Amino acid sequence: MPPSDKRKDQDRSISEGLISRVSRAAEKVIAVPPSRSDPQGSYTGRPVETGEIPIQDADDL
Repeated sequence: MPPSDKRKDQDRSISEGLISRVSRAAEKVIAVPPSRSDPQGSYTGRPVETGEIPIQDADDL
């Protein structure tokens, strides 16, 4: 196998591994339930009420 083909295979496997790790990390973040200490979701971005849009104001900064 020419060196350029071998490099392409290595790049592809690295990319697939990275995509897999990033996907698993994203799934973990998405699976976190809303916080009882942040019911409006202004800090965590995950409000308790489904469909509610979190709003960040000055006291959240």
